[in-house]
Amino acid sequence: MLKEYSPKEIHLALATPPIMYPCDLGVSIRTKEELFVWDDGNAKSNDKMAEELGVDSLTYLPLEDLCESVGKPMNQFCTRCFSGIHPLKKECDRK
Repeated sequence: MLKEYSPKEIHLALATPPIMYPCDLGVSIRTKEELFVWDDGNAKSNDKMAEELGVDSLTYLPLEDLCESVGKPMNQFCTRCFSGIHPLKKECDRK
């Protein structure tokens, strides 16, 4: 849609980290394969995702910066979809 206006460049900056891992705590993401950031079991680079989205660049907010922006430590949030660490099991699902 933006390309209809012939911009010189399109840069996409997202105010969250990429969603990297499944969630069983209320969001219907069952497997990593459902997520845009994965390709045959490997995480795509930002450049690859930007190319697939048809933009010149793609930037995500780091998880630490997201938590800092709301003024609370990371251990007060569920970050499983970003980090792979399950808040109730305290283990990592980065398989």
